[in-house]
Amino acid sequence: MRQCYRTLYIQNVADVKISCMELTPNERLFLFNQYKILEYLAPVQDDKDYYQRCWKTLEGGFSGDYDFDSFLSPQMTKEECDEVVDILDTHRSLLRAAERNGIGDIRFAGFDGNNESGHLRLAKFLIAPKGQWDEFKHQDLNSHHSTLLHYRAMVREWKRSANKYDLTRDDVTRISGAQ
Repeated sequence: MRQCYRTLYIQNVADVKISCMELTPNERLFLFNQYKILEYLAPVQDDKDYYQRCWKTLEGGFSGDYDFDSFLSPQMTKEECDEVVDILDTHRSLLRAAERNGIGDIRFAGFDGNNESGHLRLAKFLIAPKGQWDEFKHQDLNSHHSTLLHYRAMVREWKRSANKYDLTRDDVTRISGAQ
């Protein structure tokens, strides 16, 4: 017999999606064992308590209380991932050109943690664990304000440049001022 739970995801008030996951007894057993191991390995008590609640929920078969996706982020599309890469490349080119041409006040503000969280998570992942775009690794990447509309306009202008990776002073002005 498969068991089912429903989780409500709300990103925008207008965007409500209900999904259902079914767990077989074997799947419950696998997750139970994983949570027991995580409880044992957890370095802090709060984590130990969380993992214990998880394995006890599975052990009891309390499918209404399953909350395994609460720590999973929504999946990003390939287009969104490509967009983050383009934005980071645009800013890398801008920073290098600004240094070369003695232009100040060019910086990457990051993404809004509340409304652009997928973009922010991917940028943090690409910059820190993957070690790409090292020039941004020592800055706060949460802009605390929306940036995507401006960045999209900047990327469009950057792609129009004769040499995207060797920008001129005029390119920097045109790209950074894009709306």
